Amino acid sequence: MDAARRYCVGCLRTLQEIAGWAEMAEEDRAAVLARLPERRQACAIRPEEG
Repeated sequence: MDAARRYCVGCLRTLQEIAGWAEMAEEDRAAVLARLPERRQACAIRPEEG
């Protein structure tokens, strides 16, 4: 987990999303997956960080 961003560094989902994945409706899963590219971009190492 990335403590600052509160996402899993592997899948970029929150703990709540990971825990509820099996019970989520298909459209809810799709919504989570749709947010991942934005999270991936936000988690990219920026020059001032690395």
